[in-house]
Amino acid sequence: MEDQPKAKIFISCGQSTDQERQISEELKKRLESEEFGFEAYVATQQQTLKGLKENIFQELSSSEYFLFIDFKREKLTDSEFCRGSLFSHQELAIASFRDTPVLAFREKGVKPDDGIMKFIQANAKEFTNRPSLIELILDEIKKSGWKSDWKNQLVLDVNQQERHSTVSTRYFPYLFPGVSFFDIRFFHIKVENLNPYSHAKNCYVFLEKIENEDEQNIIPMSFELKWRAFDLPNATILPKSSRIFDAFFVEEQDGSRIKLHHFWHSIDQRNIDIYYDSINDYEECFLTYLIVSDNFKPARATFRLNLSDNIDQIVFEKIEPNSK
Repeated sequence: MEDQPKAKIFISCGQSTDQERQISEELKKRLESEEFGFEAYVATQQQTLKGLKENIFQELSSSEYFLFIDFKREKLTDSEFCRGSLFSHQELAIASFRDTPVLAFREKGVKPDDGIMKFIQANAKEFTNRPSLIELILDEIKKSGWKSDWKNQLVLDVNQQERHSTVSTRYFPYLFPGVSFFDIRFFHIKVENLNPYSHAKNCYVFLEKIENEDEQNIIPMSFELKWRAFDLPNATILPKSSRIFDAFFVEEQDGSRIKLHHFWHSIDQRNIDIYYDSINDYEECFLTYLIVSDNFKPARATFRLNLSDNIDQIVFEKIEPNSK
């Protein structure tokens, strides 16, 4: 059973002094405590473009909330105010572009409405006492309505309530032209939207990768797989809801060869049969499925497949990353 989702708070906070680092680490600890139940990430200054891409950008894209803490820096020329943290303002700009909910706190003396703050409705709360800042922030989080038990992501897993279903080919004459009717069994994957506020728009399913037991990769042709009982390749998944797609199907009398329920309609069917054979030739293989949508990060998961002449002995299960 997978862990319950935890919303992540991106903590954008100055790190130039020991006191600032201590505040950010203590805040992270409190947010991740049983009382609040969030996941928290403390942003640190990155010196390279690679560090920005692999850490800051990635963490910002996977965070549900943004916490902006603007500590005082040196005094501005010809002004009674001080500047704030340059890196925190840059991170705030990215969070604003991504429409991430923001709570902002500004130390007394920092220039109001500086940088991106003048263009967004952050309504920064001013503080004067650093030792009491953590309690101030935690109180505001409680008032804000931020919830910890969700994620802005799609999750794939084998559909446990109905792992497979059996139908007759009479319902799919376009897949089996000129053949007698027989029963086929579908194996399904459930895609769950963990976001309780936003629906996932225009979700498409792809078989992204086939890998055999020798870790040899085969990249399939890009063709959309079918959502269960749905005639279009793109589907919407409502908040805190799920949809099911057809991972593959087999004939009831022969569980050793699979086929994909797809939107590839080609006169030369041999082009697609090449990829069926790449799966069926292995005693064990790993199939990675990919979901892309308009407003969610791409979601993928890998499943172990062991075929068998006996259809009831087919093994199809999700595996954790690096568990092969």
